[in-house]
Amino acid sequence: MNEHPVDDDEDWSYAHGDPDEPLETPERMLEYALLGLPGYATAATLLGEALRELDEARRRPLVAALRHYVATSDEPDAALVWALARAEGE
Repeated sequence: MNEHPVDDDEDWSYAHGDPDEPLETPERMLEYALLGLPGYATAATLLGEALRELDEARRRPLVAALRHYVATSDEPDAALVWALARAEGE
């Protein structure tokens, strides 16, 4: 899982603009957000909302992947940390 390529000083629209491609499933939202592609924070926000609606069998591996990312990243991205907190009901 890659760190996103945007520093805090870079263009806000890179992180929060529209993703370059349709994100039709929570799995794709997670993949896109972890890659740090344009609109990755938007994808993470959509993911955080989607995770609250999924059945447990589908939700569990996505939350596990988010937990792994947060636990192993030197500086986890705030949007992905938020998505994990949202998924855990915080």
